[in-house]
Amino acid sequence: MIFVIGGKYNNKLNFVLEEYNLKQDEVYFGENEEEYKGERVIYNFHEFNRKLLKEGKTIEQIIAFLEEILKKEDLIIISDEVGYGIVPIEKDDRIFREAHGRISCFVALKAKEVYRVMYGTALKIKG
Repeated sequence: MIFVIGGKYNNKLNFVLEEYNLKQDEVYFGENEEEYKGERVIYNFHEFNRKLLKEGKTIEQIIAFLEEILKKEDLIIISDEVGYGIVPIEKDDRIFREAHGRISCFVALKAKEVYRVMYGTALKIKG
């Protein structure tokens, strides 16, 4: 599994599509209301987590759910980095930020490779 992180609007998806010769229909968009159906790429993983947290899932439940998904070796997960900057005023936003950080740590530990994309340029930080 490959984990790709970076700031918002930094061309993470374009990097993945070009680097791995993938098509848009192989991408699951995390903000979708539809359930994940095994697509090769999970894009906007942070929104995927936000959605699960809003449904009342705990960090532990999300990680247990991800354990199954992460068995798919050719999976690529793309996420915005959400831990930088000003701490959110809203409690729910602070809870989300911490939860997503913990979940992302789990994913990074399980990943074979981790990339950080900045301005369309990928830096391999694991693997």
